[in-house]
Amino acid sequence: MKRTFFQYFFESLLAVAVFLPGWLCAFDLDVNSSGIQIKAGSMGEFSLSAPVLTVNGKEEESIEKKASGNQSNFRYPCGATLQIDRDRDEISMAFAKVPKGSEYKISMLIPGNYKDGAKWAVDGIEKQFPQNLVKGKPHLYQGNNGIFTLISFDNKKLFFKLPAGYAYQQLTDNREWSWNVFAWFFTLHVEGNETHKLVISCDETQVKTVRKMDRFGQAPEKKFPEKISSEAELRNDAKTENSYYQSLPKSAGDAFGGQPGSRERLSLQKTGFFHVEKKADRWYMVDPAGNAFFQLGICSFNFMEDYTYVQGRESIYEWIPPHDATFHVTWNPEPWWNDKAVSFYLANLIRKYGLFDKDQWTERMIQRVRAFGFNSIGAFTEFSPVYEKTGFPYVAHLPLSLPEIPGLRGIFDPFHTENAQKIDRAFSKSIAENAEKTLLIGYFLANEQEWEHLPRAISALNGSFAAKRELVKILREKYPSIATFNKAWNLNASTFPELLDRELPITTREASADMLKYNEHFLEAYYKLIADTFHKYDKNHLLIGNRWQPGTADSEVLCKVAGKYMDVISINYYTTGIDENFVSRLYKWSGEKPQIWSEFFYTSEKESNVNGRGMDVSTQKERGMAYRQYVEQGAALGFVVGIEWFTLTDQSATGRFFEKYNGECYNTGLFSVTDRPYKDMIAEMVTTHQNIYNLCDGKQKPFVFNHPSFSNMKKTLKPEK
Repeated sequence: MKRTFFQYFFESLLAVAVFLPGWLCAFDLDVNSSGIQIKAGSMGEFSLSAPVLTVNGKEEESIEKKASGNQSNFRYPCGATLQIDRDRDEISMAFAKVPKGSEYKISMLIPGNYKDGAKWAVDGIEKQFPQNLVKGKPHLYQGNNGIFTLISFDNKKLFFKLPAGYAYQQLTDNREWSWNVFAWFFTLHVEGNETHKLVISCDETQVKTVRKMDRFGQAPEKKFPEKISSEAELRNDAKTENSYYQSLPKSAGDAFGGQPGSRERLSLQKTGFFHVEKKADRWYMVDPAGNAFFQLGICSFNFMEDYTYVQGRESIYEWIPPHDATFHVTWNPEPWWNDKAVSFYLANLIRKYGLFDKDQWTERMIQRVRAFGFNSIGAFTEFSPVYEKTGFPYVAHLPLSLPEIPGLRGIFDPFHTENAQKIDRAFSKSIAENAEKTLLIGYFLANEQEWEHLPRAISALNGSFAAKRELVKILREKYPSIATFNKAWNLNASTFPELLDRELPITTREASADMLKYNEHFLEAYYKLIADTFHKYDKNHLLIGNRWQPGTADSEVLCKVAGKYMDVISINYYTTGIDENFVSRLYKWSGEKPQIWSEFFYTSEKESNVNGRGMDVSTQKERGMAYRQYVEQGAALGFVVGIEWFTLTDQSATGRFFEKYNGECYNTGLFSVTDRPYKDMIAEMVTTHQNIYNLCDGKQKPFVFNHPSFSNMKKTLKPEK
């Protein structure tokens, strides 16, 4: 067919789209101190890292960062500087004083859900992201080229025109290392004073409609056990499911789920509240009746993980619940999210049972998980009167809704007097009014804070922050003169007051030592403020820690200070094999405080509607066996007093709502989106729950999962005294 002038013209525009501003689609770029943020509509959001220099074979990250408007500035230990400016879709990187023979690297993570139909291209050759990892061959591309293209499942394209055609690029499948993301980076030579330009653009002119979810919130093309195909199947489940729950072996627990008779056998105290006691080198959580209680909890005892963001990608769904009298409750209750995020799990419940009643659902779920042998509700769960009605123990979070220190997720400034006042006011209400509740186990402080970043974050603040003023005060008290300080820190300040409003790079041993001491001083202020205020209003309940990630927890100073003030140390411990050396080290550092492993899960992508994570197995039965190893090995240690599984229901197949288009979409639940329990997994869990107190008492050997990915168990060690 003969092409018209306008067809030629349009094709020419597409051919050079990578060189033009991104007007072929709606997207946005932002330059800040972390690098370059890309908002690419329904393709998701991406972050290009700030350039990392390699000087004389050693990588250097910037030690000073400043951002304002469309410009950011960086300084590196070698003395090099970098100014990044954004002009529409062009990113200009002006390097100066870079040592000879250096290079820089810019990297970007690509969500794991890009394996579901998305593509990438170099040299214009499009290739599919692999659905499954090819073990031993993680690198999808390694070579030199000046253009990289990311292509979504519905054919939206994001172009990266690199500063040079010979740039080295690498695209890697990080599932090789149990991390469900893809990683792309490029490197280029740089020295002296050079300006490099990166152009980012996108194209939505050839978008195609692809169905990603059926009317039940399931992946249409995927086959897995017990996949629902009709509303009649949902209604039939409602009629027949009780026989399954009634068939499970009954647990002989006391009124709180603890071990009857253990009070007398172990000489435990009956205080009327949950507490911890140590008996013969073993720690026990004790319930209000005075019996041993190993917490078997469930995080996110709700359906929040199933809400998914639908705005802007409505075409990928076969059906979306309407905003009518029947289905309005399926839409997120928060006003801002209400017309954007919906739960297919709730929609399925309505089609299964009729109109949805949250209290009835909560009571039904408690009956179910009790039948499985779980005995409590874990983190990220709002309080419900049904817990008290049914006598089901639960945990809570302290009301610490305070402004974060920039660069420190979840950490407030303990030196700010207004923060102390706000904490006191908040605790005087919500903490005081719950002080006599017997079913309340205790309080978490926070979740996965980034304590390891504290020294660098505080040193980068300005004097408007009390924490920075406290640092300068300590430095001024230590050093007799500004000259002495400058020599120790390798800086050139004129006066101590000048330090308040400038970044203080930590580049010398003396500076590192000073910040290590300040770090302990900060932690002491943080934990003491919280603990003292808490005990002012509640002398009955446990403080159960900050739910650290392992990398954060591996700090002697952090464990030591937290151990002074916490009753229990909590760790979000994701692992395929219990590293007893590691957890025993934390136990010793904390002054031998008991632990709760407060978040973990395993997945089976092949036998579920949703994706797997790095710790993925082939079947739901194996998923349960992985659970058995984790819980039983933990209980046998003698200082782990509880675990919390993440979560009650699976995450949505198109990602949880608050992360919009790139949200987590994992097989985390005990129940699928159609409210069906994973029975093969549950059977293994029940076995562990039936034997949990024999494991705690050392009367039974813990289960070992004979699986290649789960066999890296460490030799059992007693914690050092």
